[in-house]
Amino acid sequence: MNLILIGICGCFMTMEAMSIWLKLFLGVMIVFMIIMEGKVICRLKEKKILYRLDQKGITDYTDPEKTIYLDWKDVGKVETVVNNTSLQIGIMGIKVSEDKNRMGEILKRNLSANGNMSFYHIVIDGFQFRKKVFREIIHQCRYFAVKYHPSVVITESNDPFLKR
Repeated sequence: MNLILIGICGCFMTMEAMSIWLKLFLGVMIVFMIIMEGKVICRLKEKKILYRLDQKGITDYTDPEKTIYLDWKDVGKVETVVNNTSLQIGIMGIKVSEDKNRMGEILKRNLSANGNMSFYHIVIDGFQFRKKVFREIIHQCRYFAVKYHPSVVITESNDPFLKR
C-alpha cells in the first residue's frame, strides 16, 4: 500500500502547477513512507519465534527480557476469545514461582499468600498471524493440551462476524 502511495506522491511532485510548499510536503511524506516500508520489510525478514508449542509445554518469547515457559501440567485452561477484529488464544496456567530475585516486595507478599503459586496468562493474538497459521496454532494447542494434560479446560468462542 505504501509503495502505491509513494508512486502517486512522486507523480504529483513532477507536476509543474504545484506550489513549492506542496512539493516539499510530498517529499517529506515520501521519505516517511520509505522509512516505514523499510521497517516493515526488516521485521518480516527477522522471522523471530514468538511462541513455541511442543510436547513439553508452551514457551512465550514475545518479551525479550523475560521468557515464560508453562509445562502442560501447569496449564489450566486454553480458550479462544473474540477480540474486536480478530480471535485470540488465551492460555492460563498456575505454577510454582522460581525467580524471586526479580520480584518486587508486593509480588513477594502476594506469592506467600497464594502458597508460592504464580498465575500466568499467555495471549496469542490472531492479528499477528495469517488465518491458516492461526488455525494451526489453535489446533496444536488443543492437540497438546488433550494429549499431555487431559484435564485442561478447552473453550472456543465463535463470532459470526469474523467468520472464523
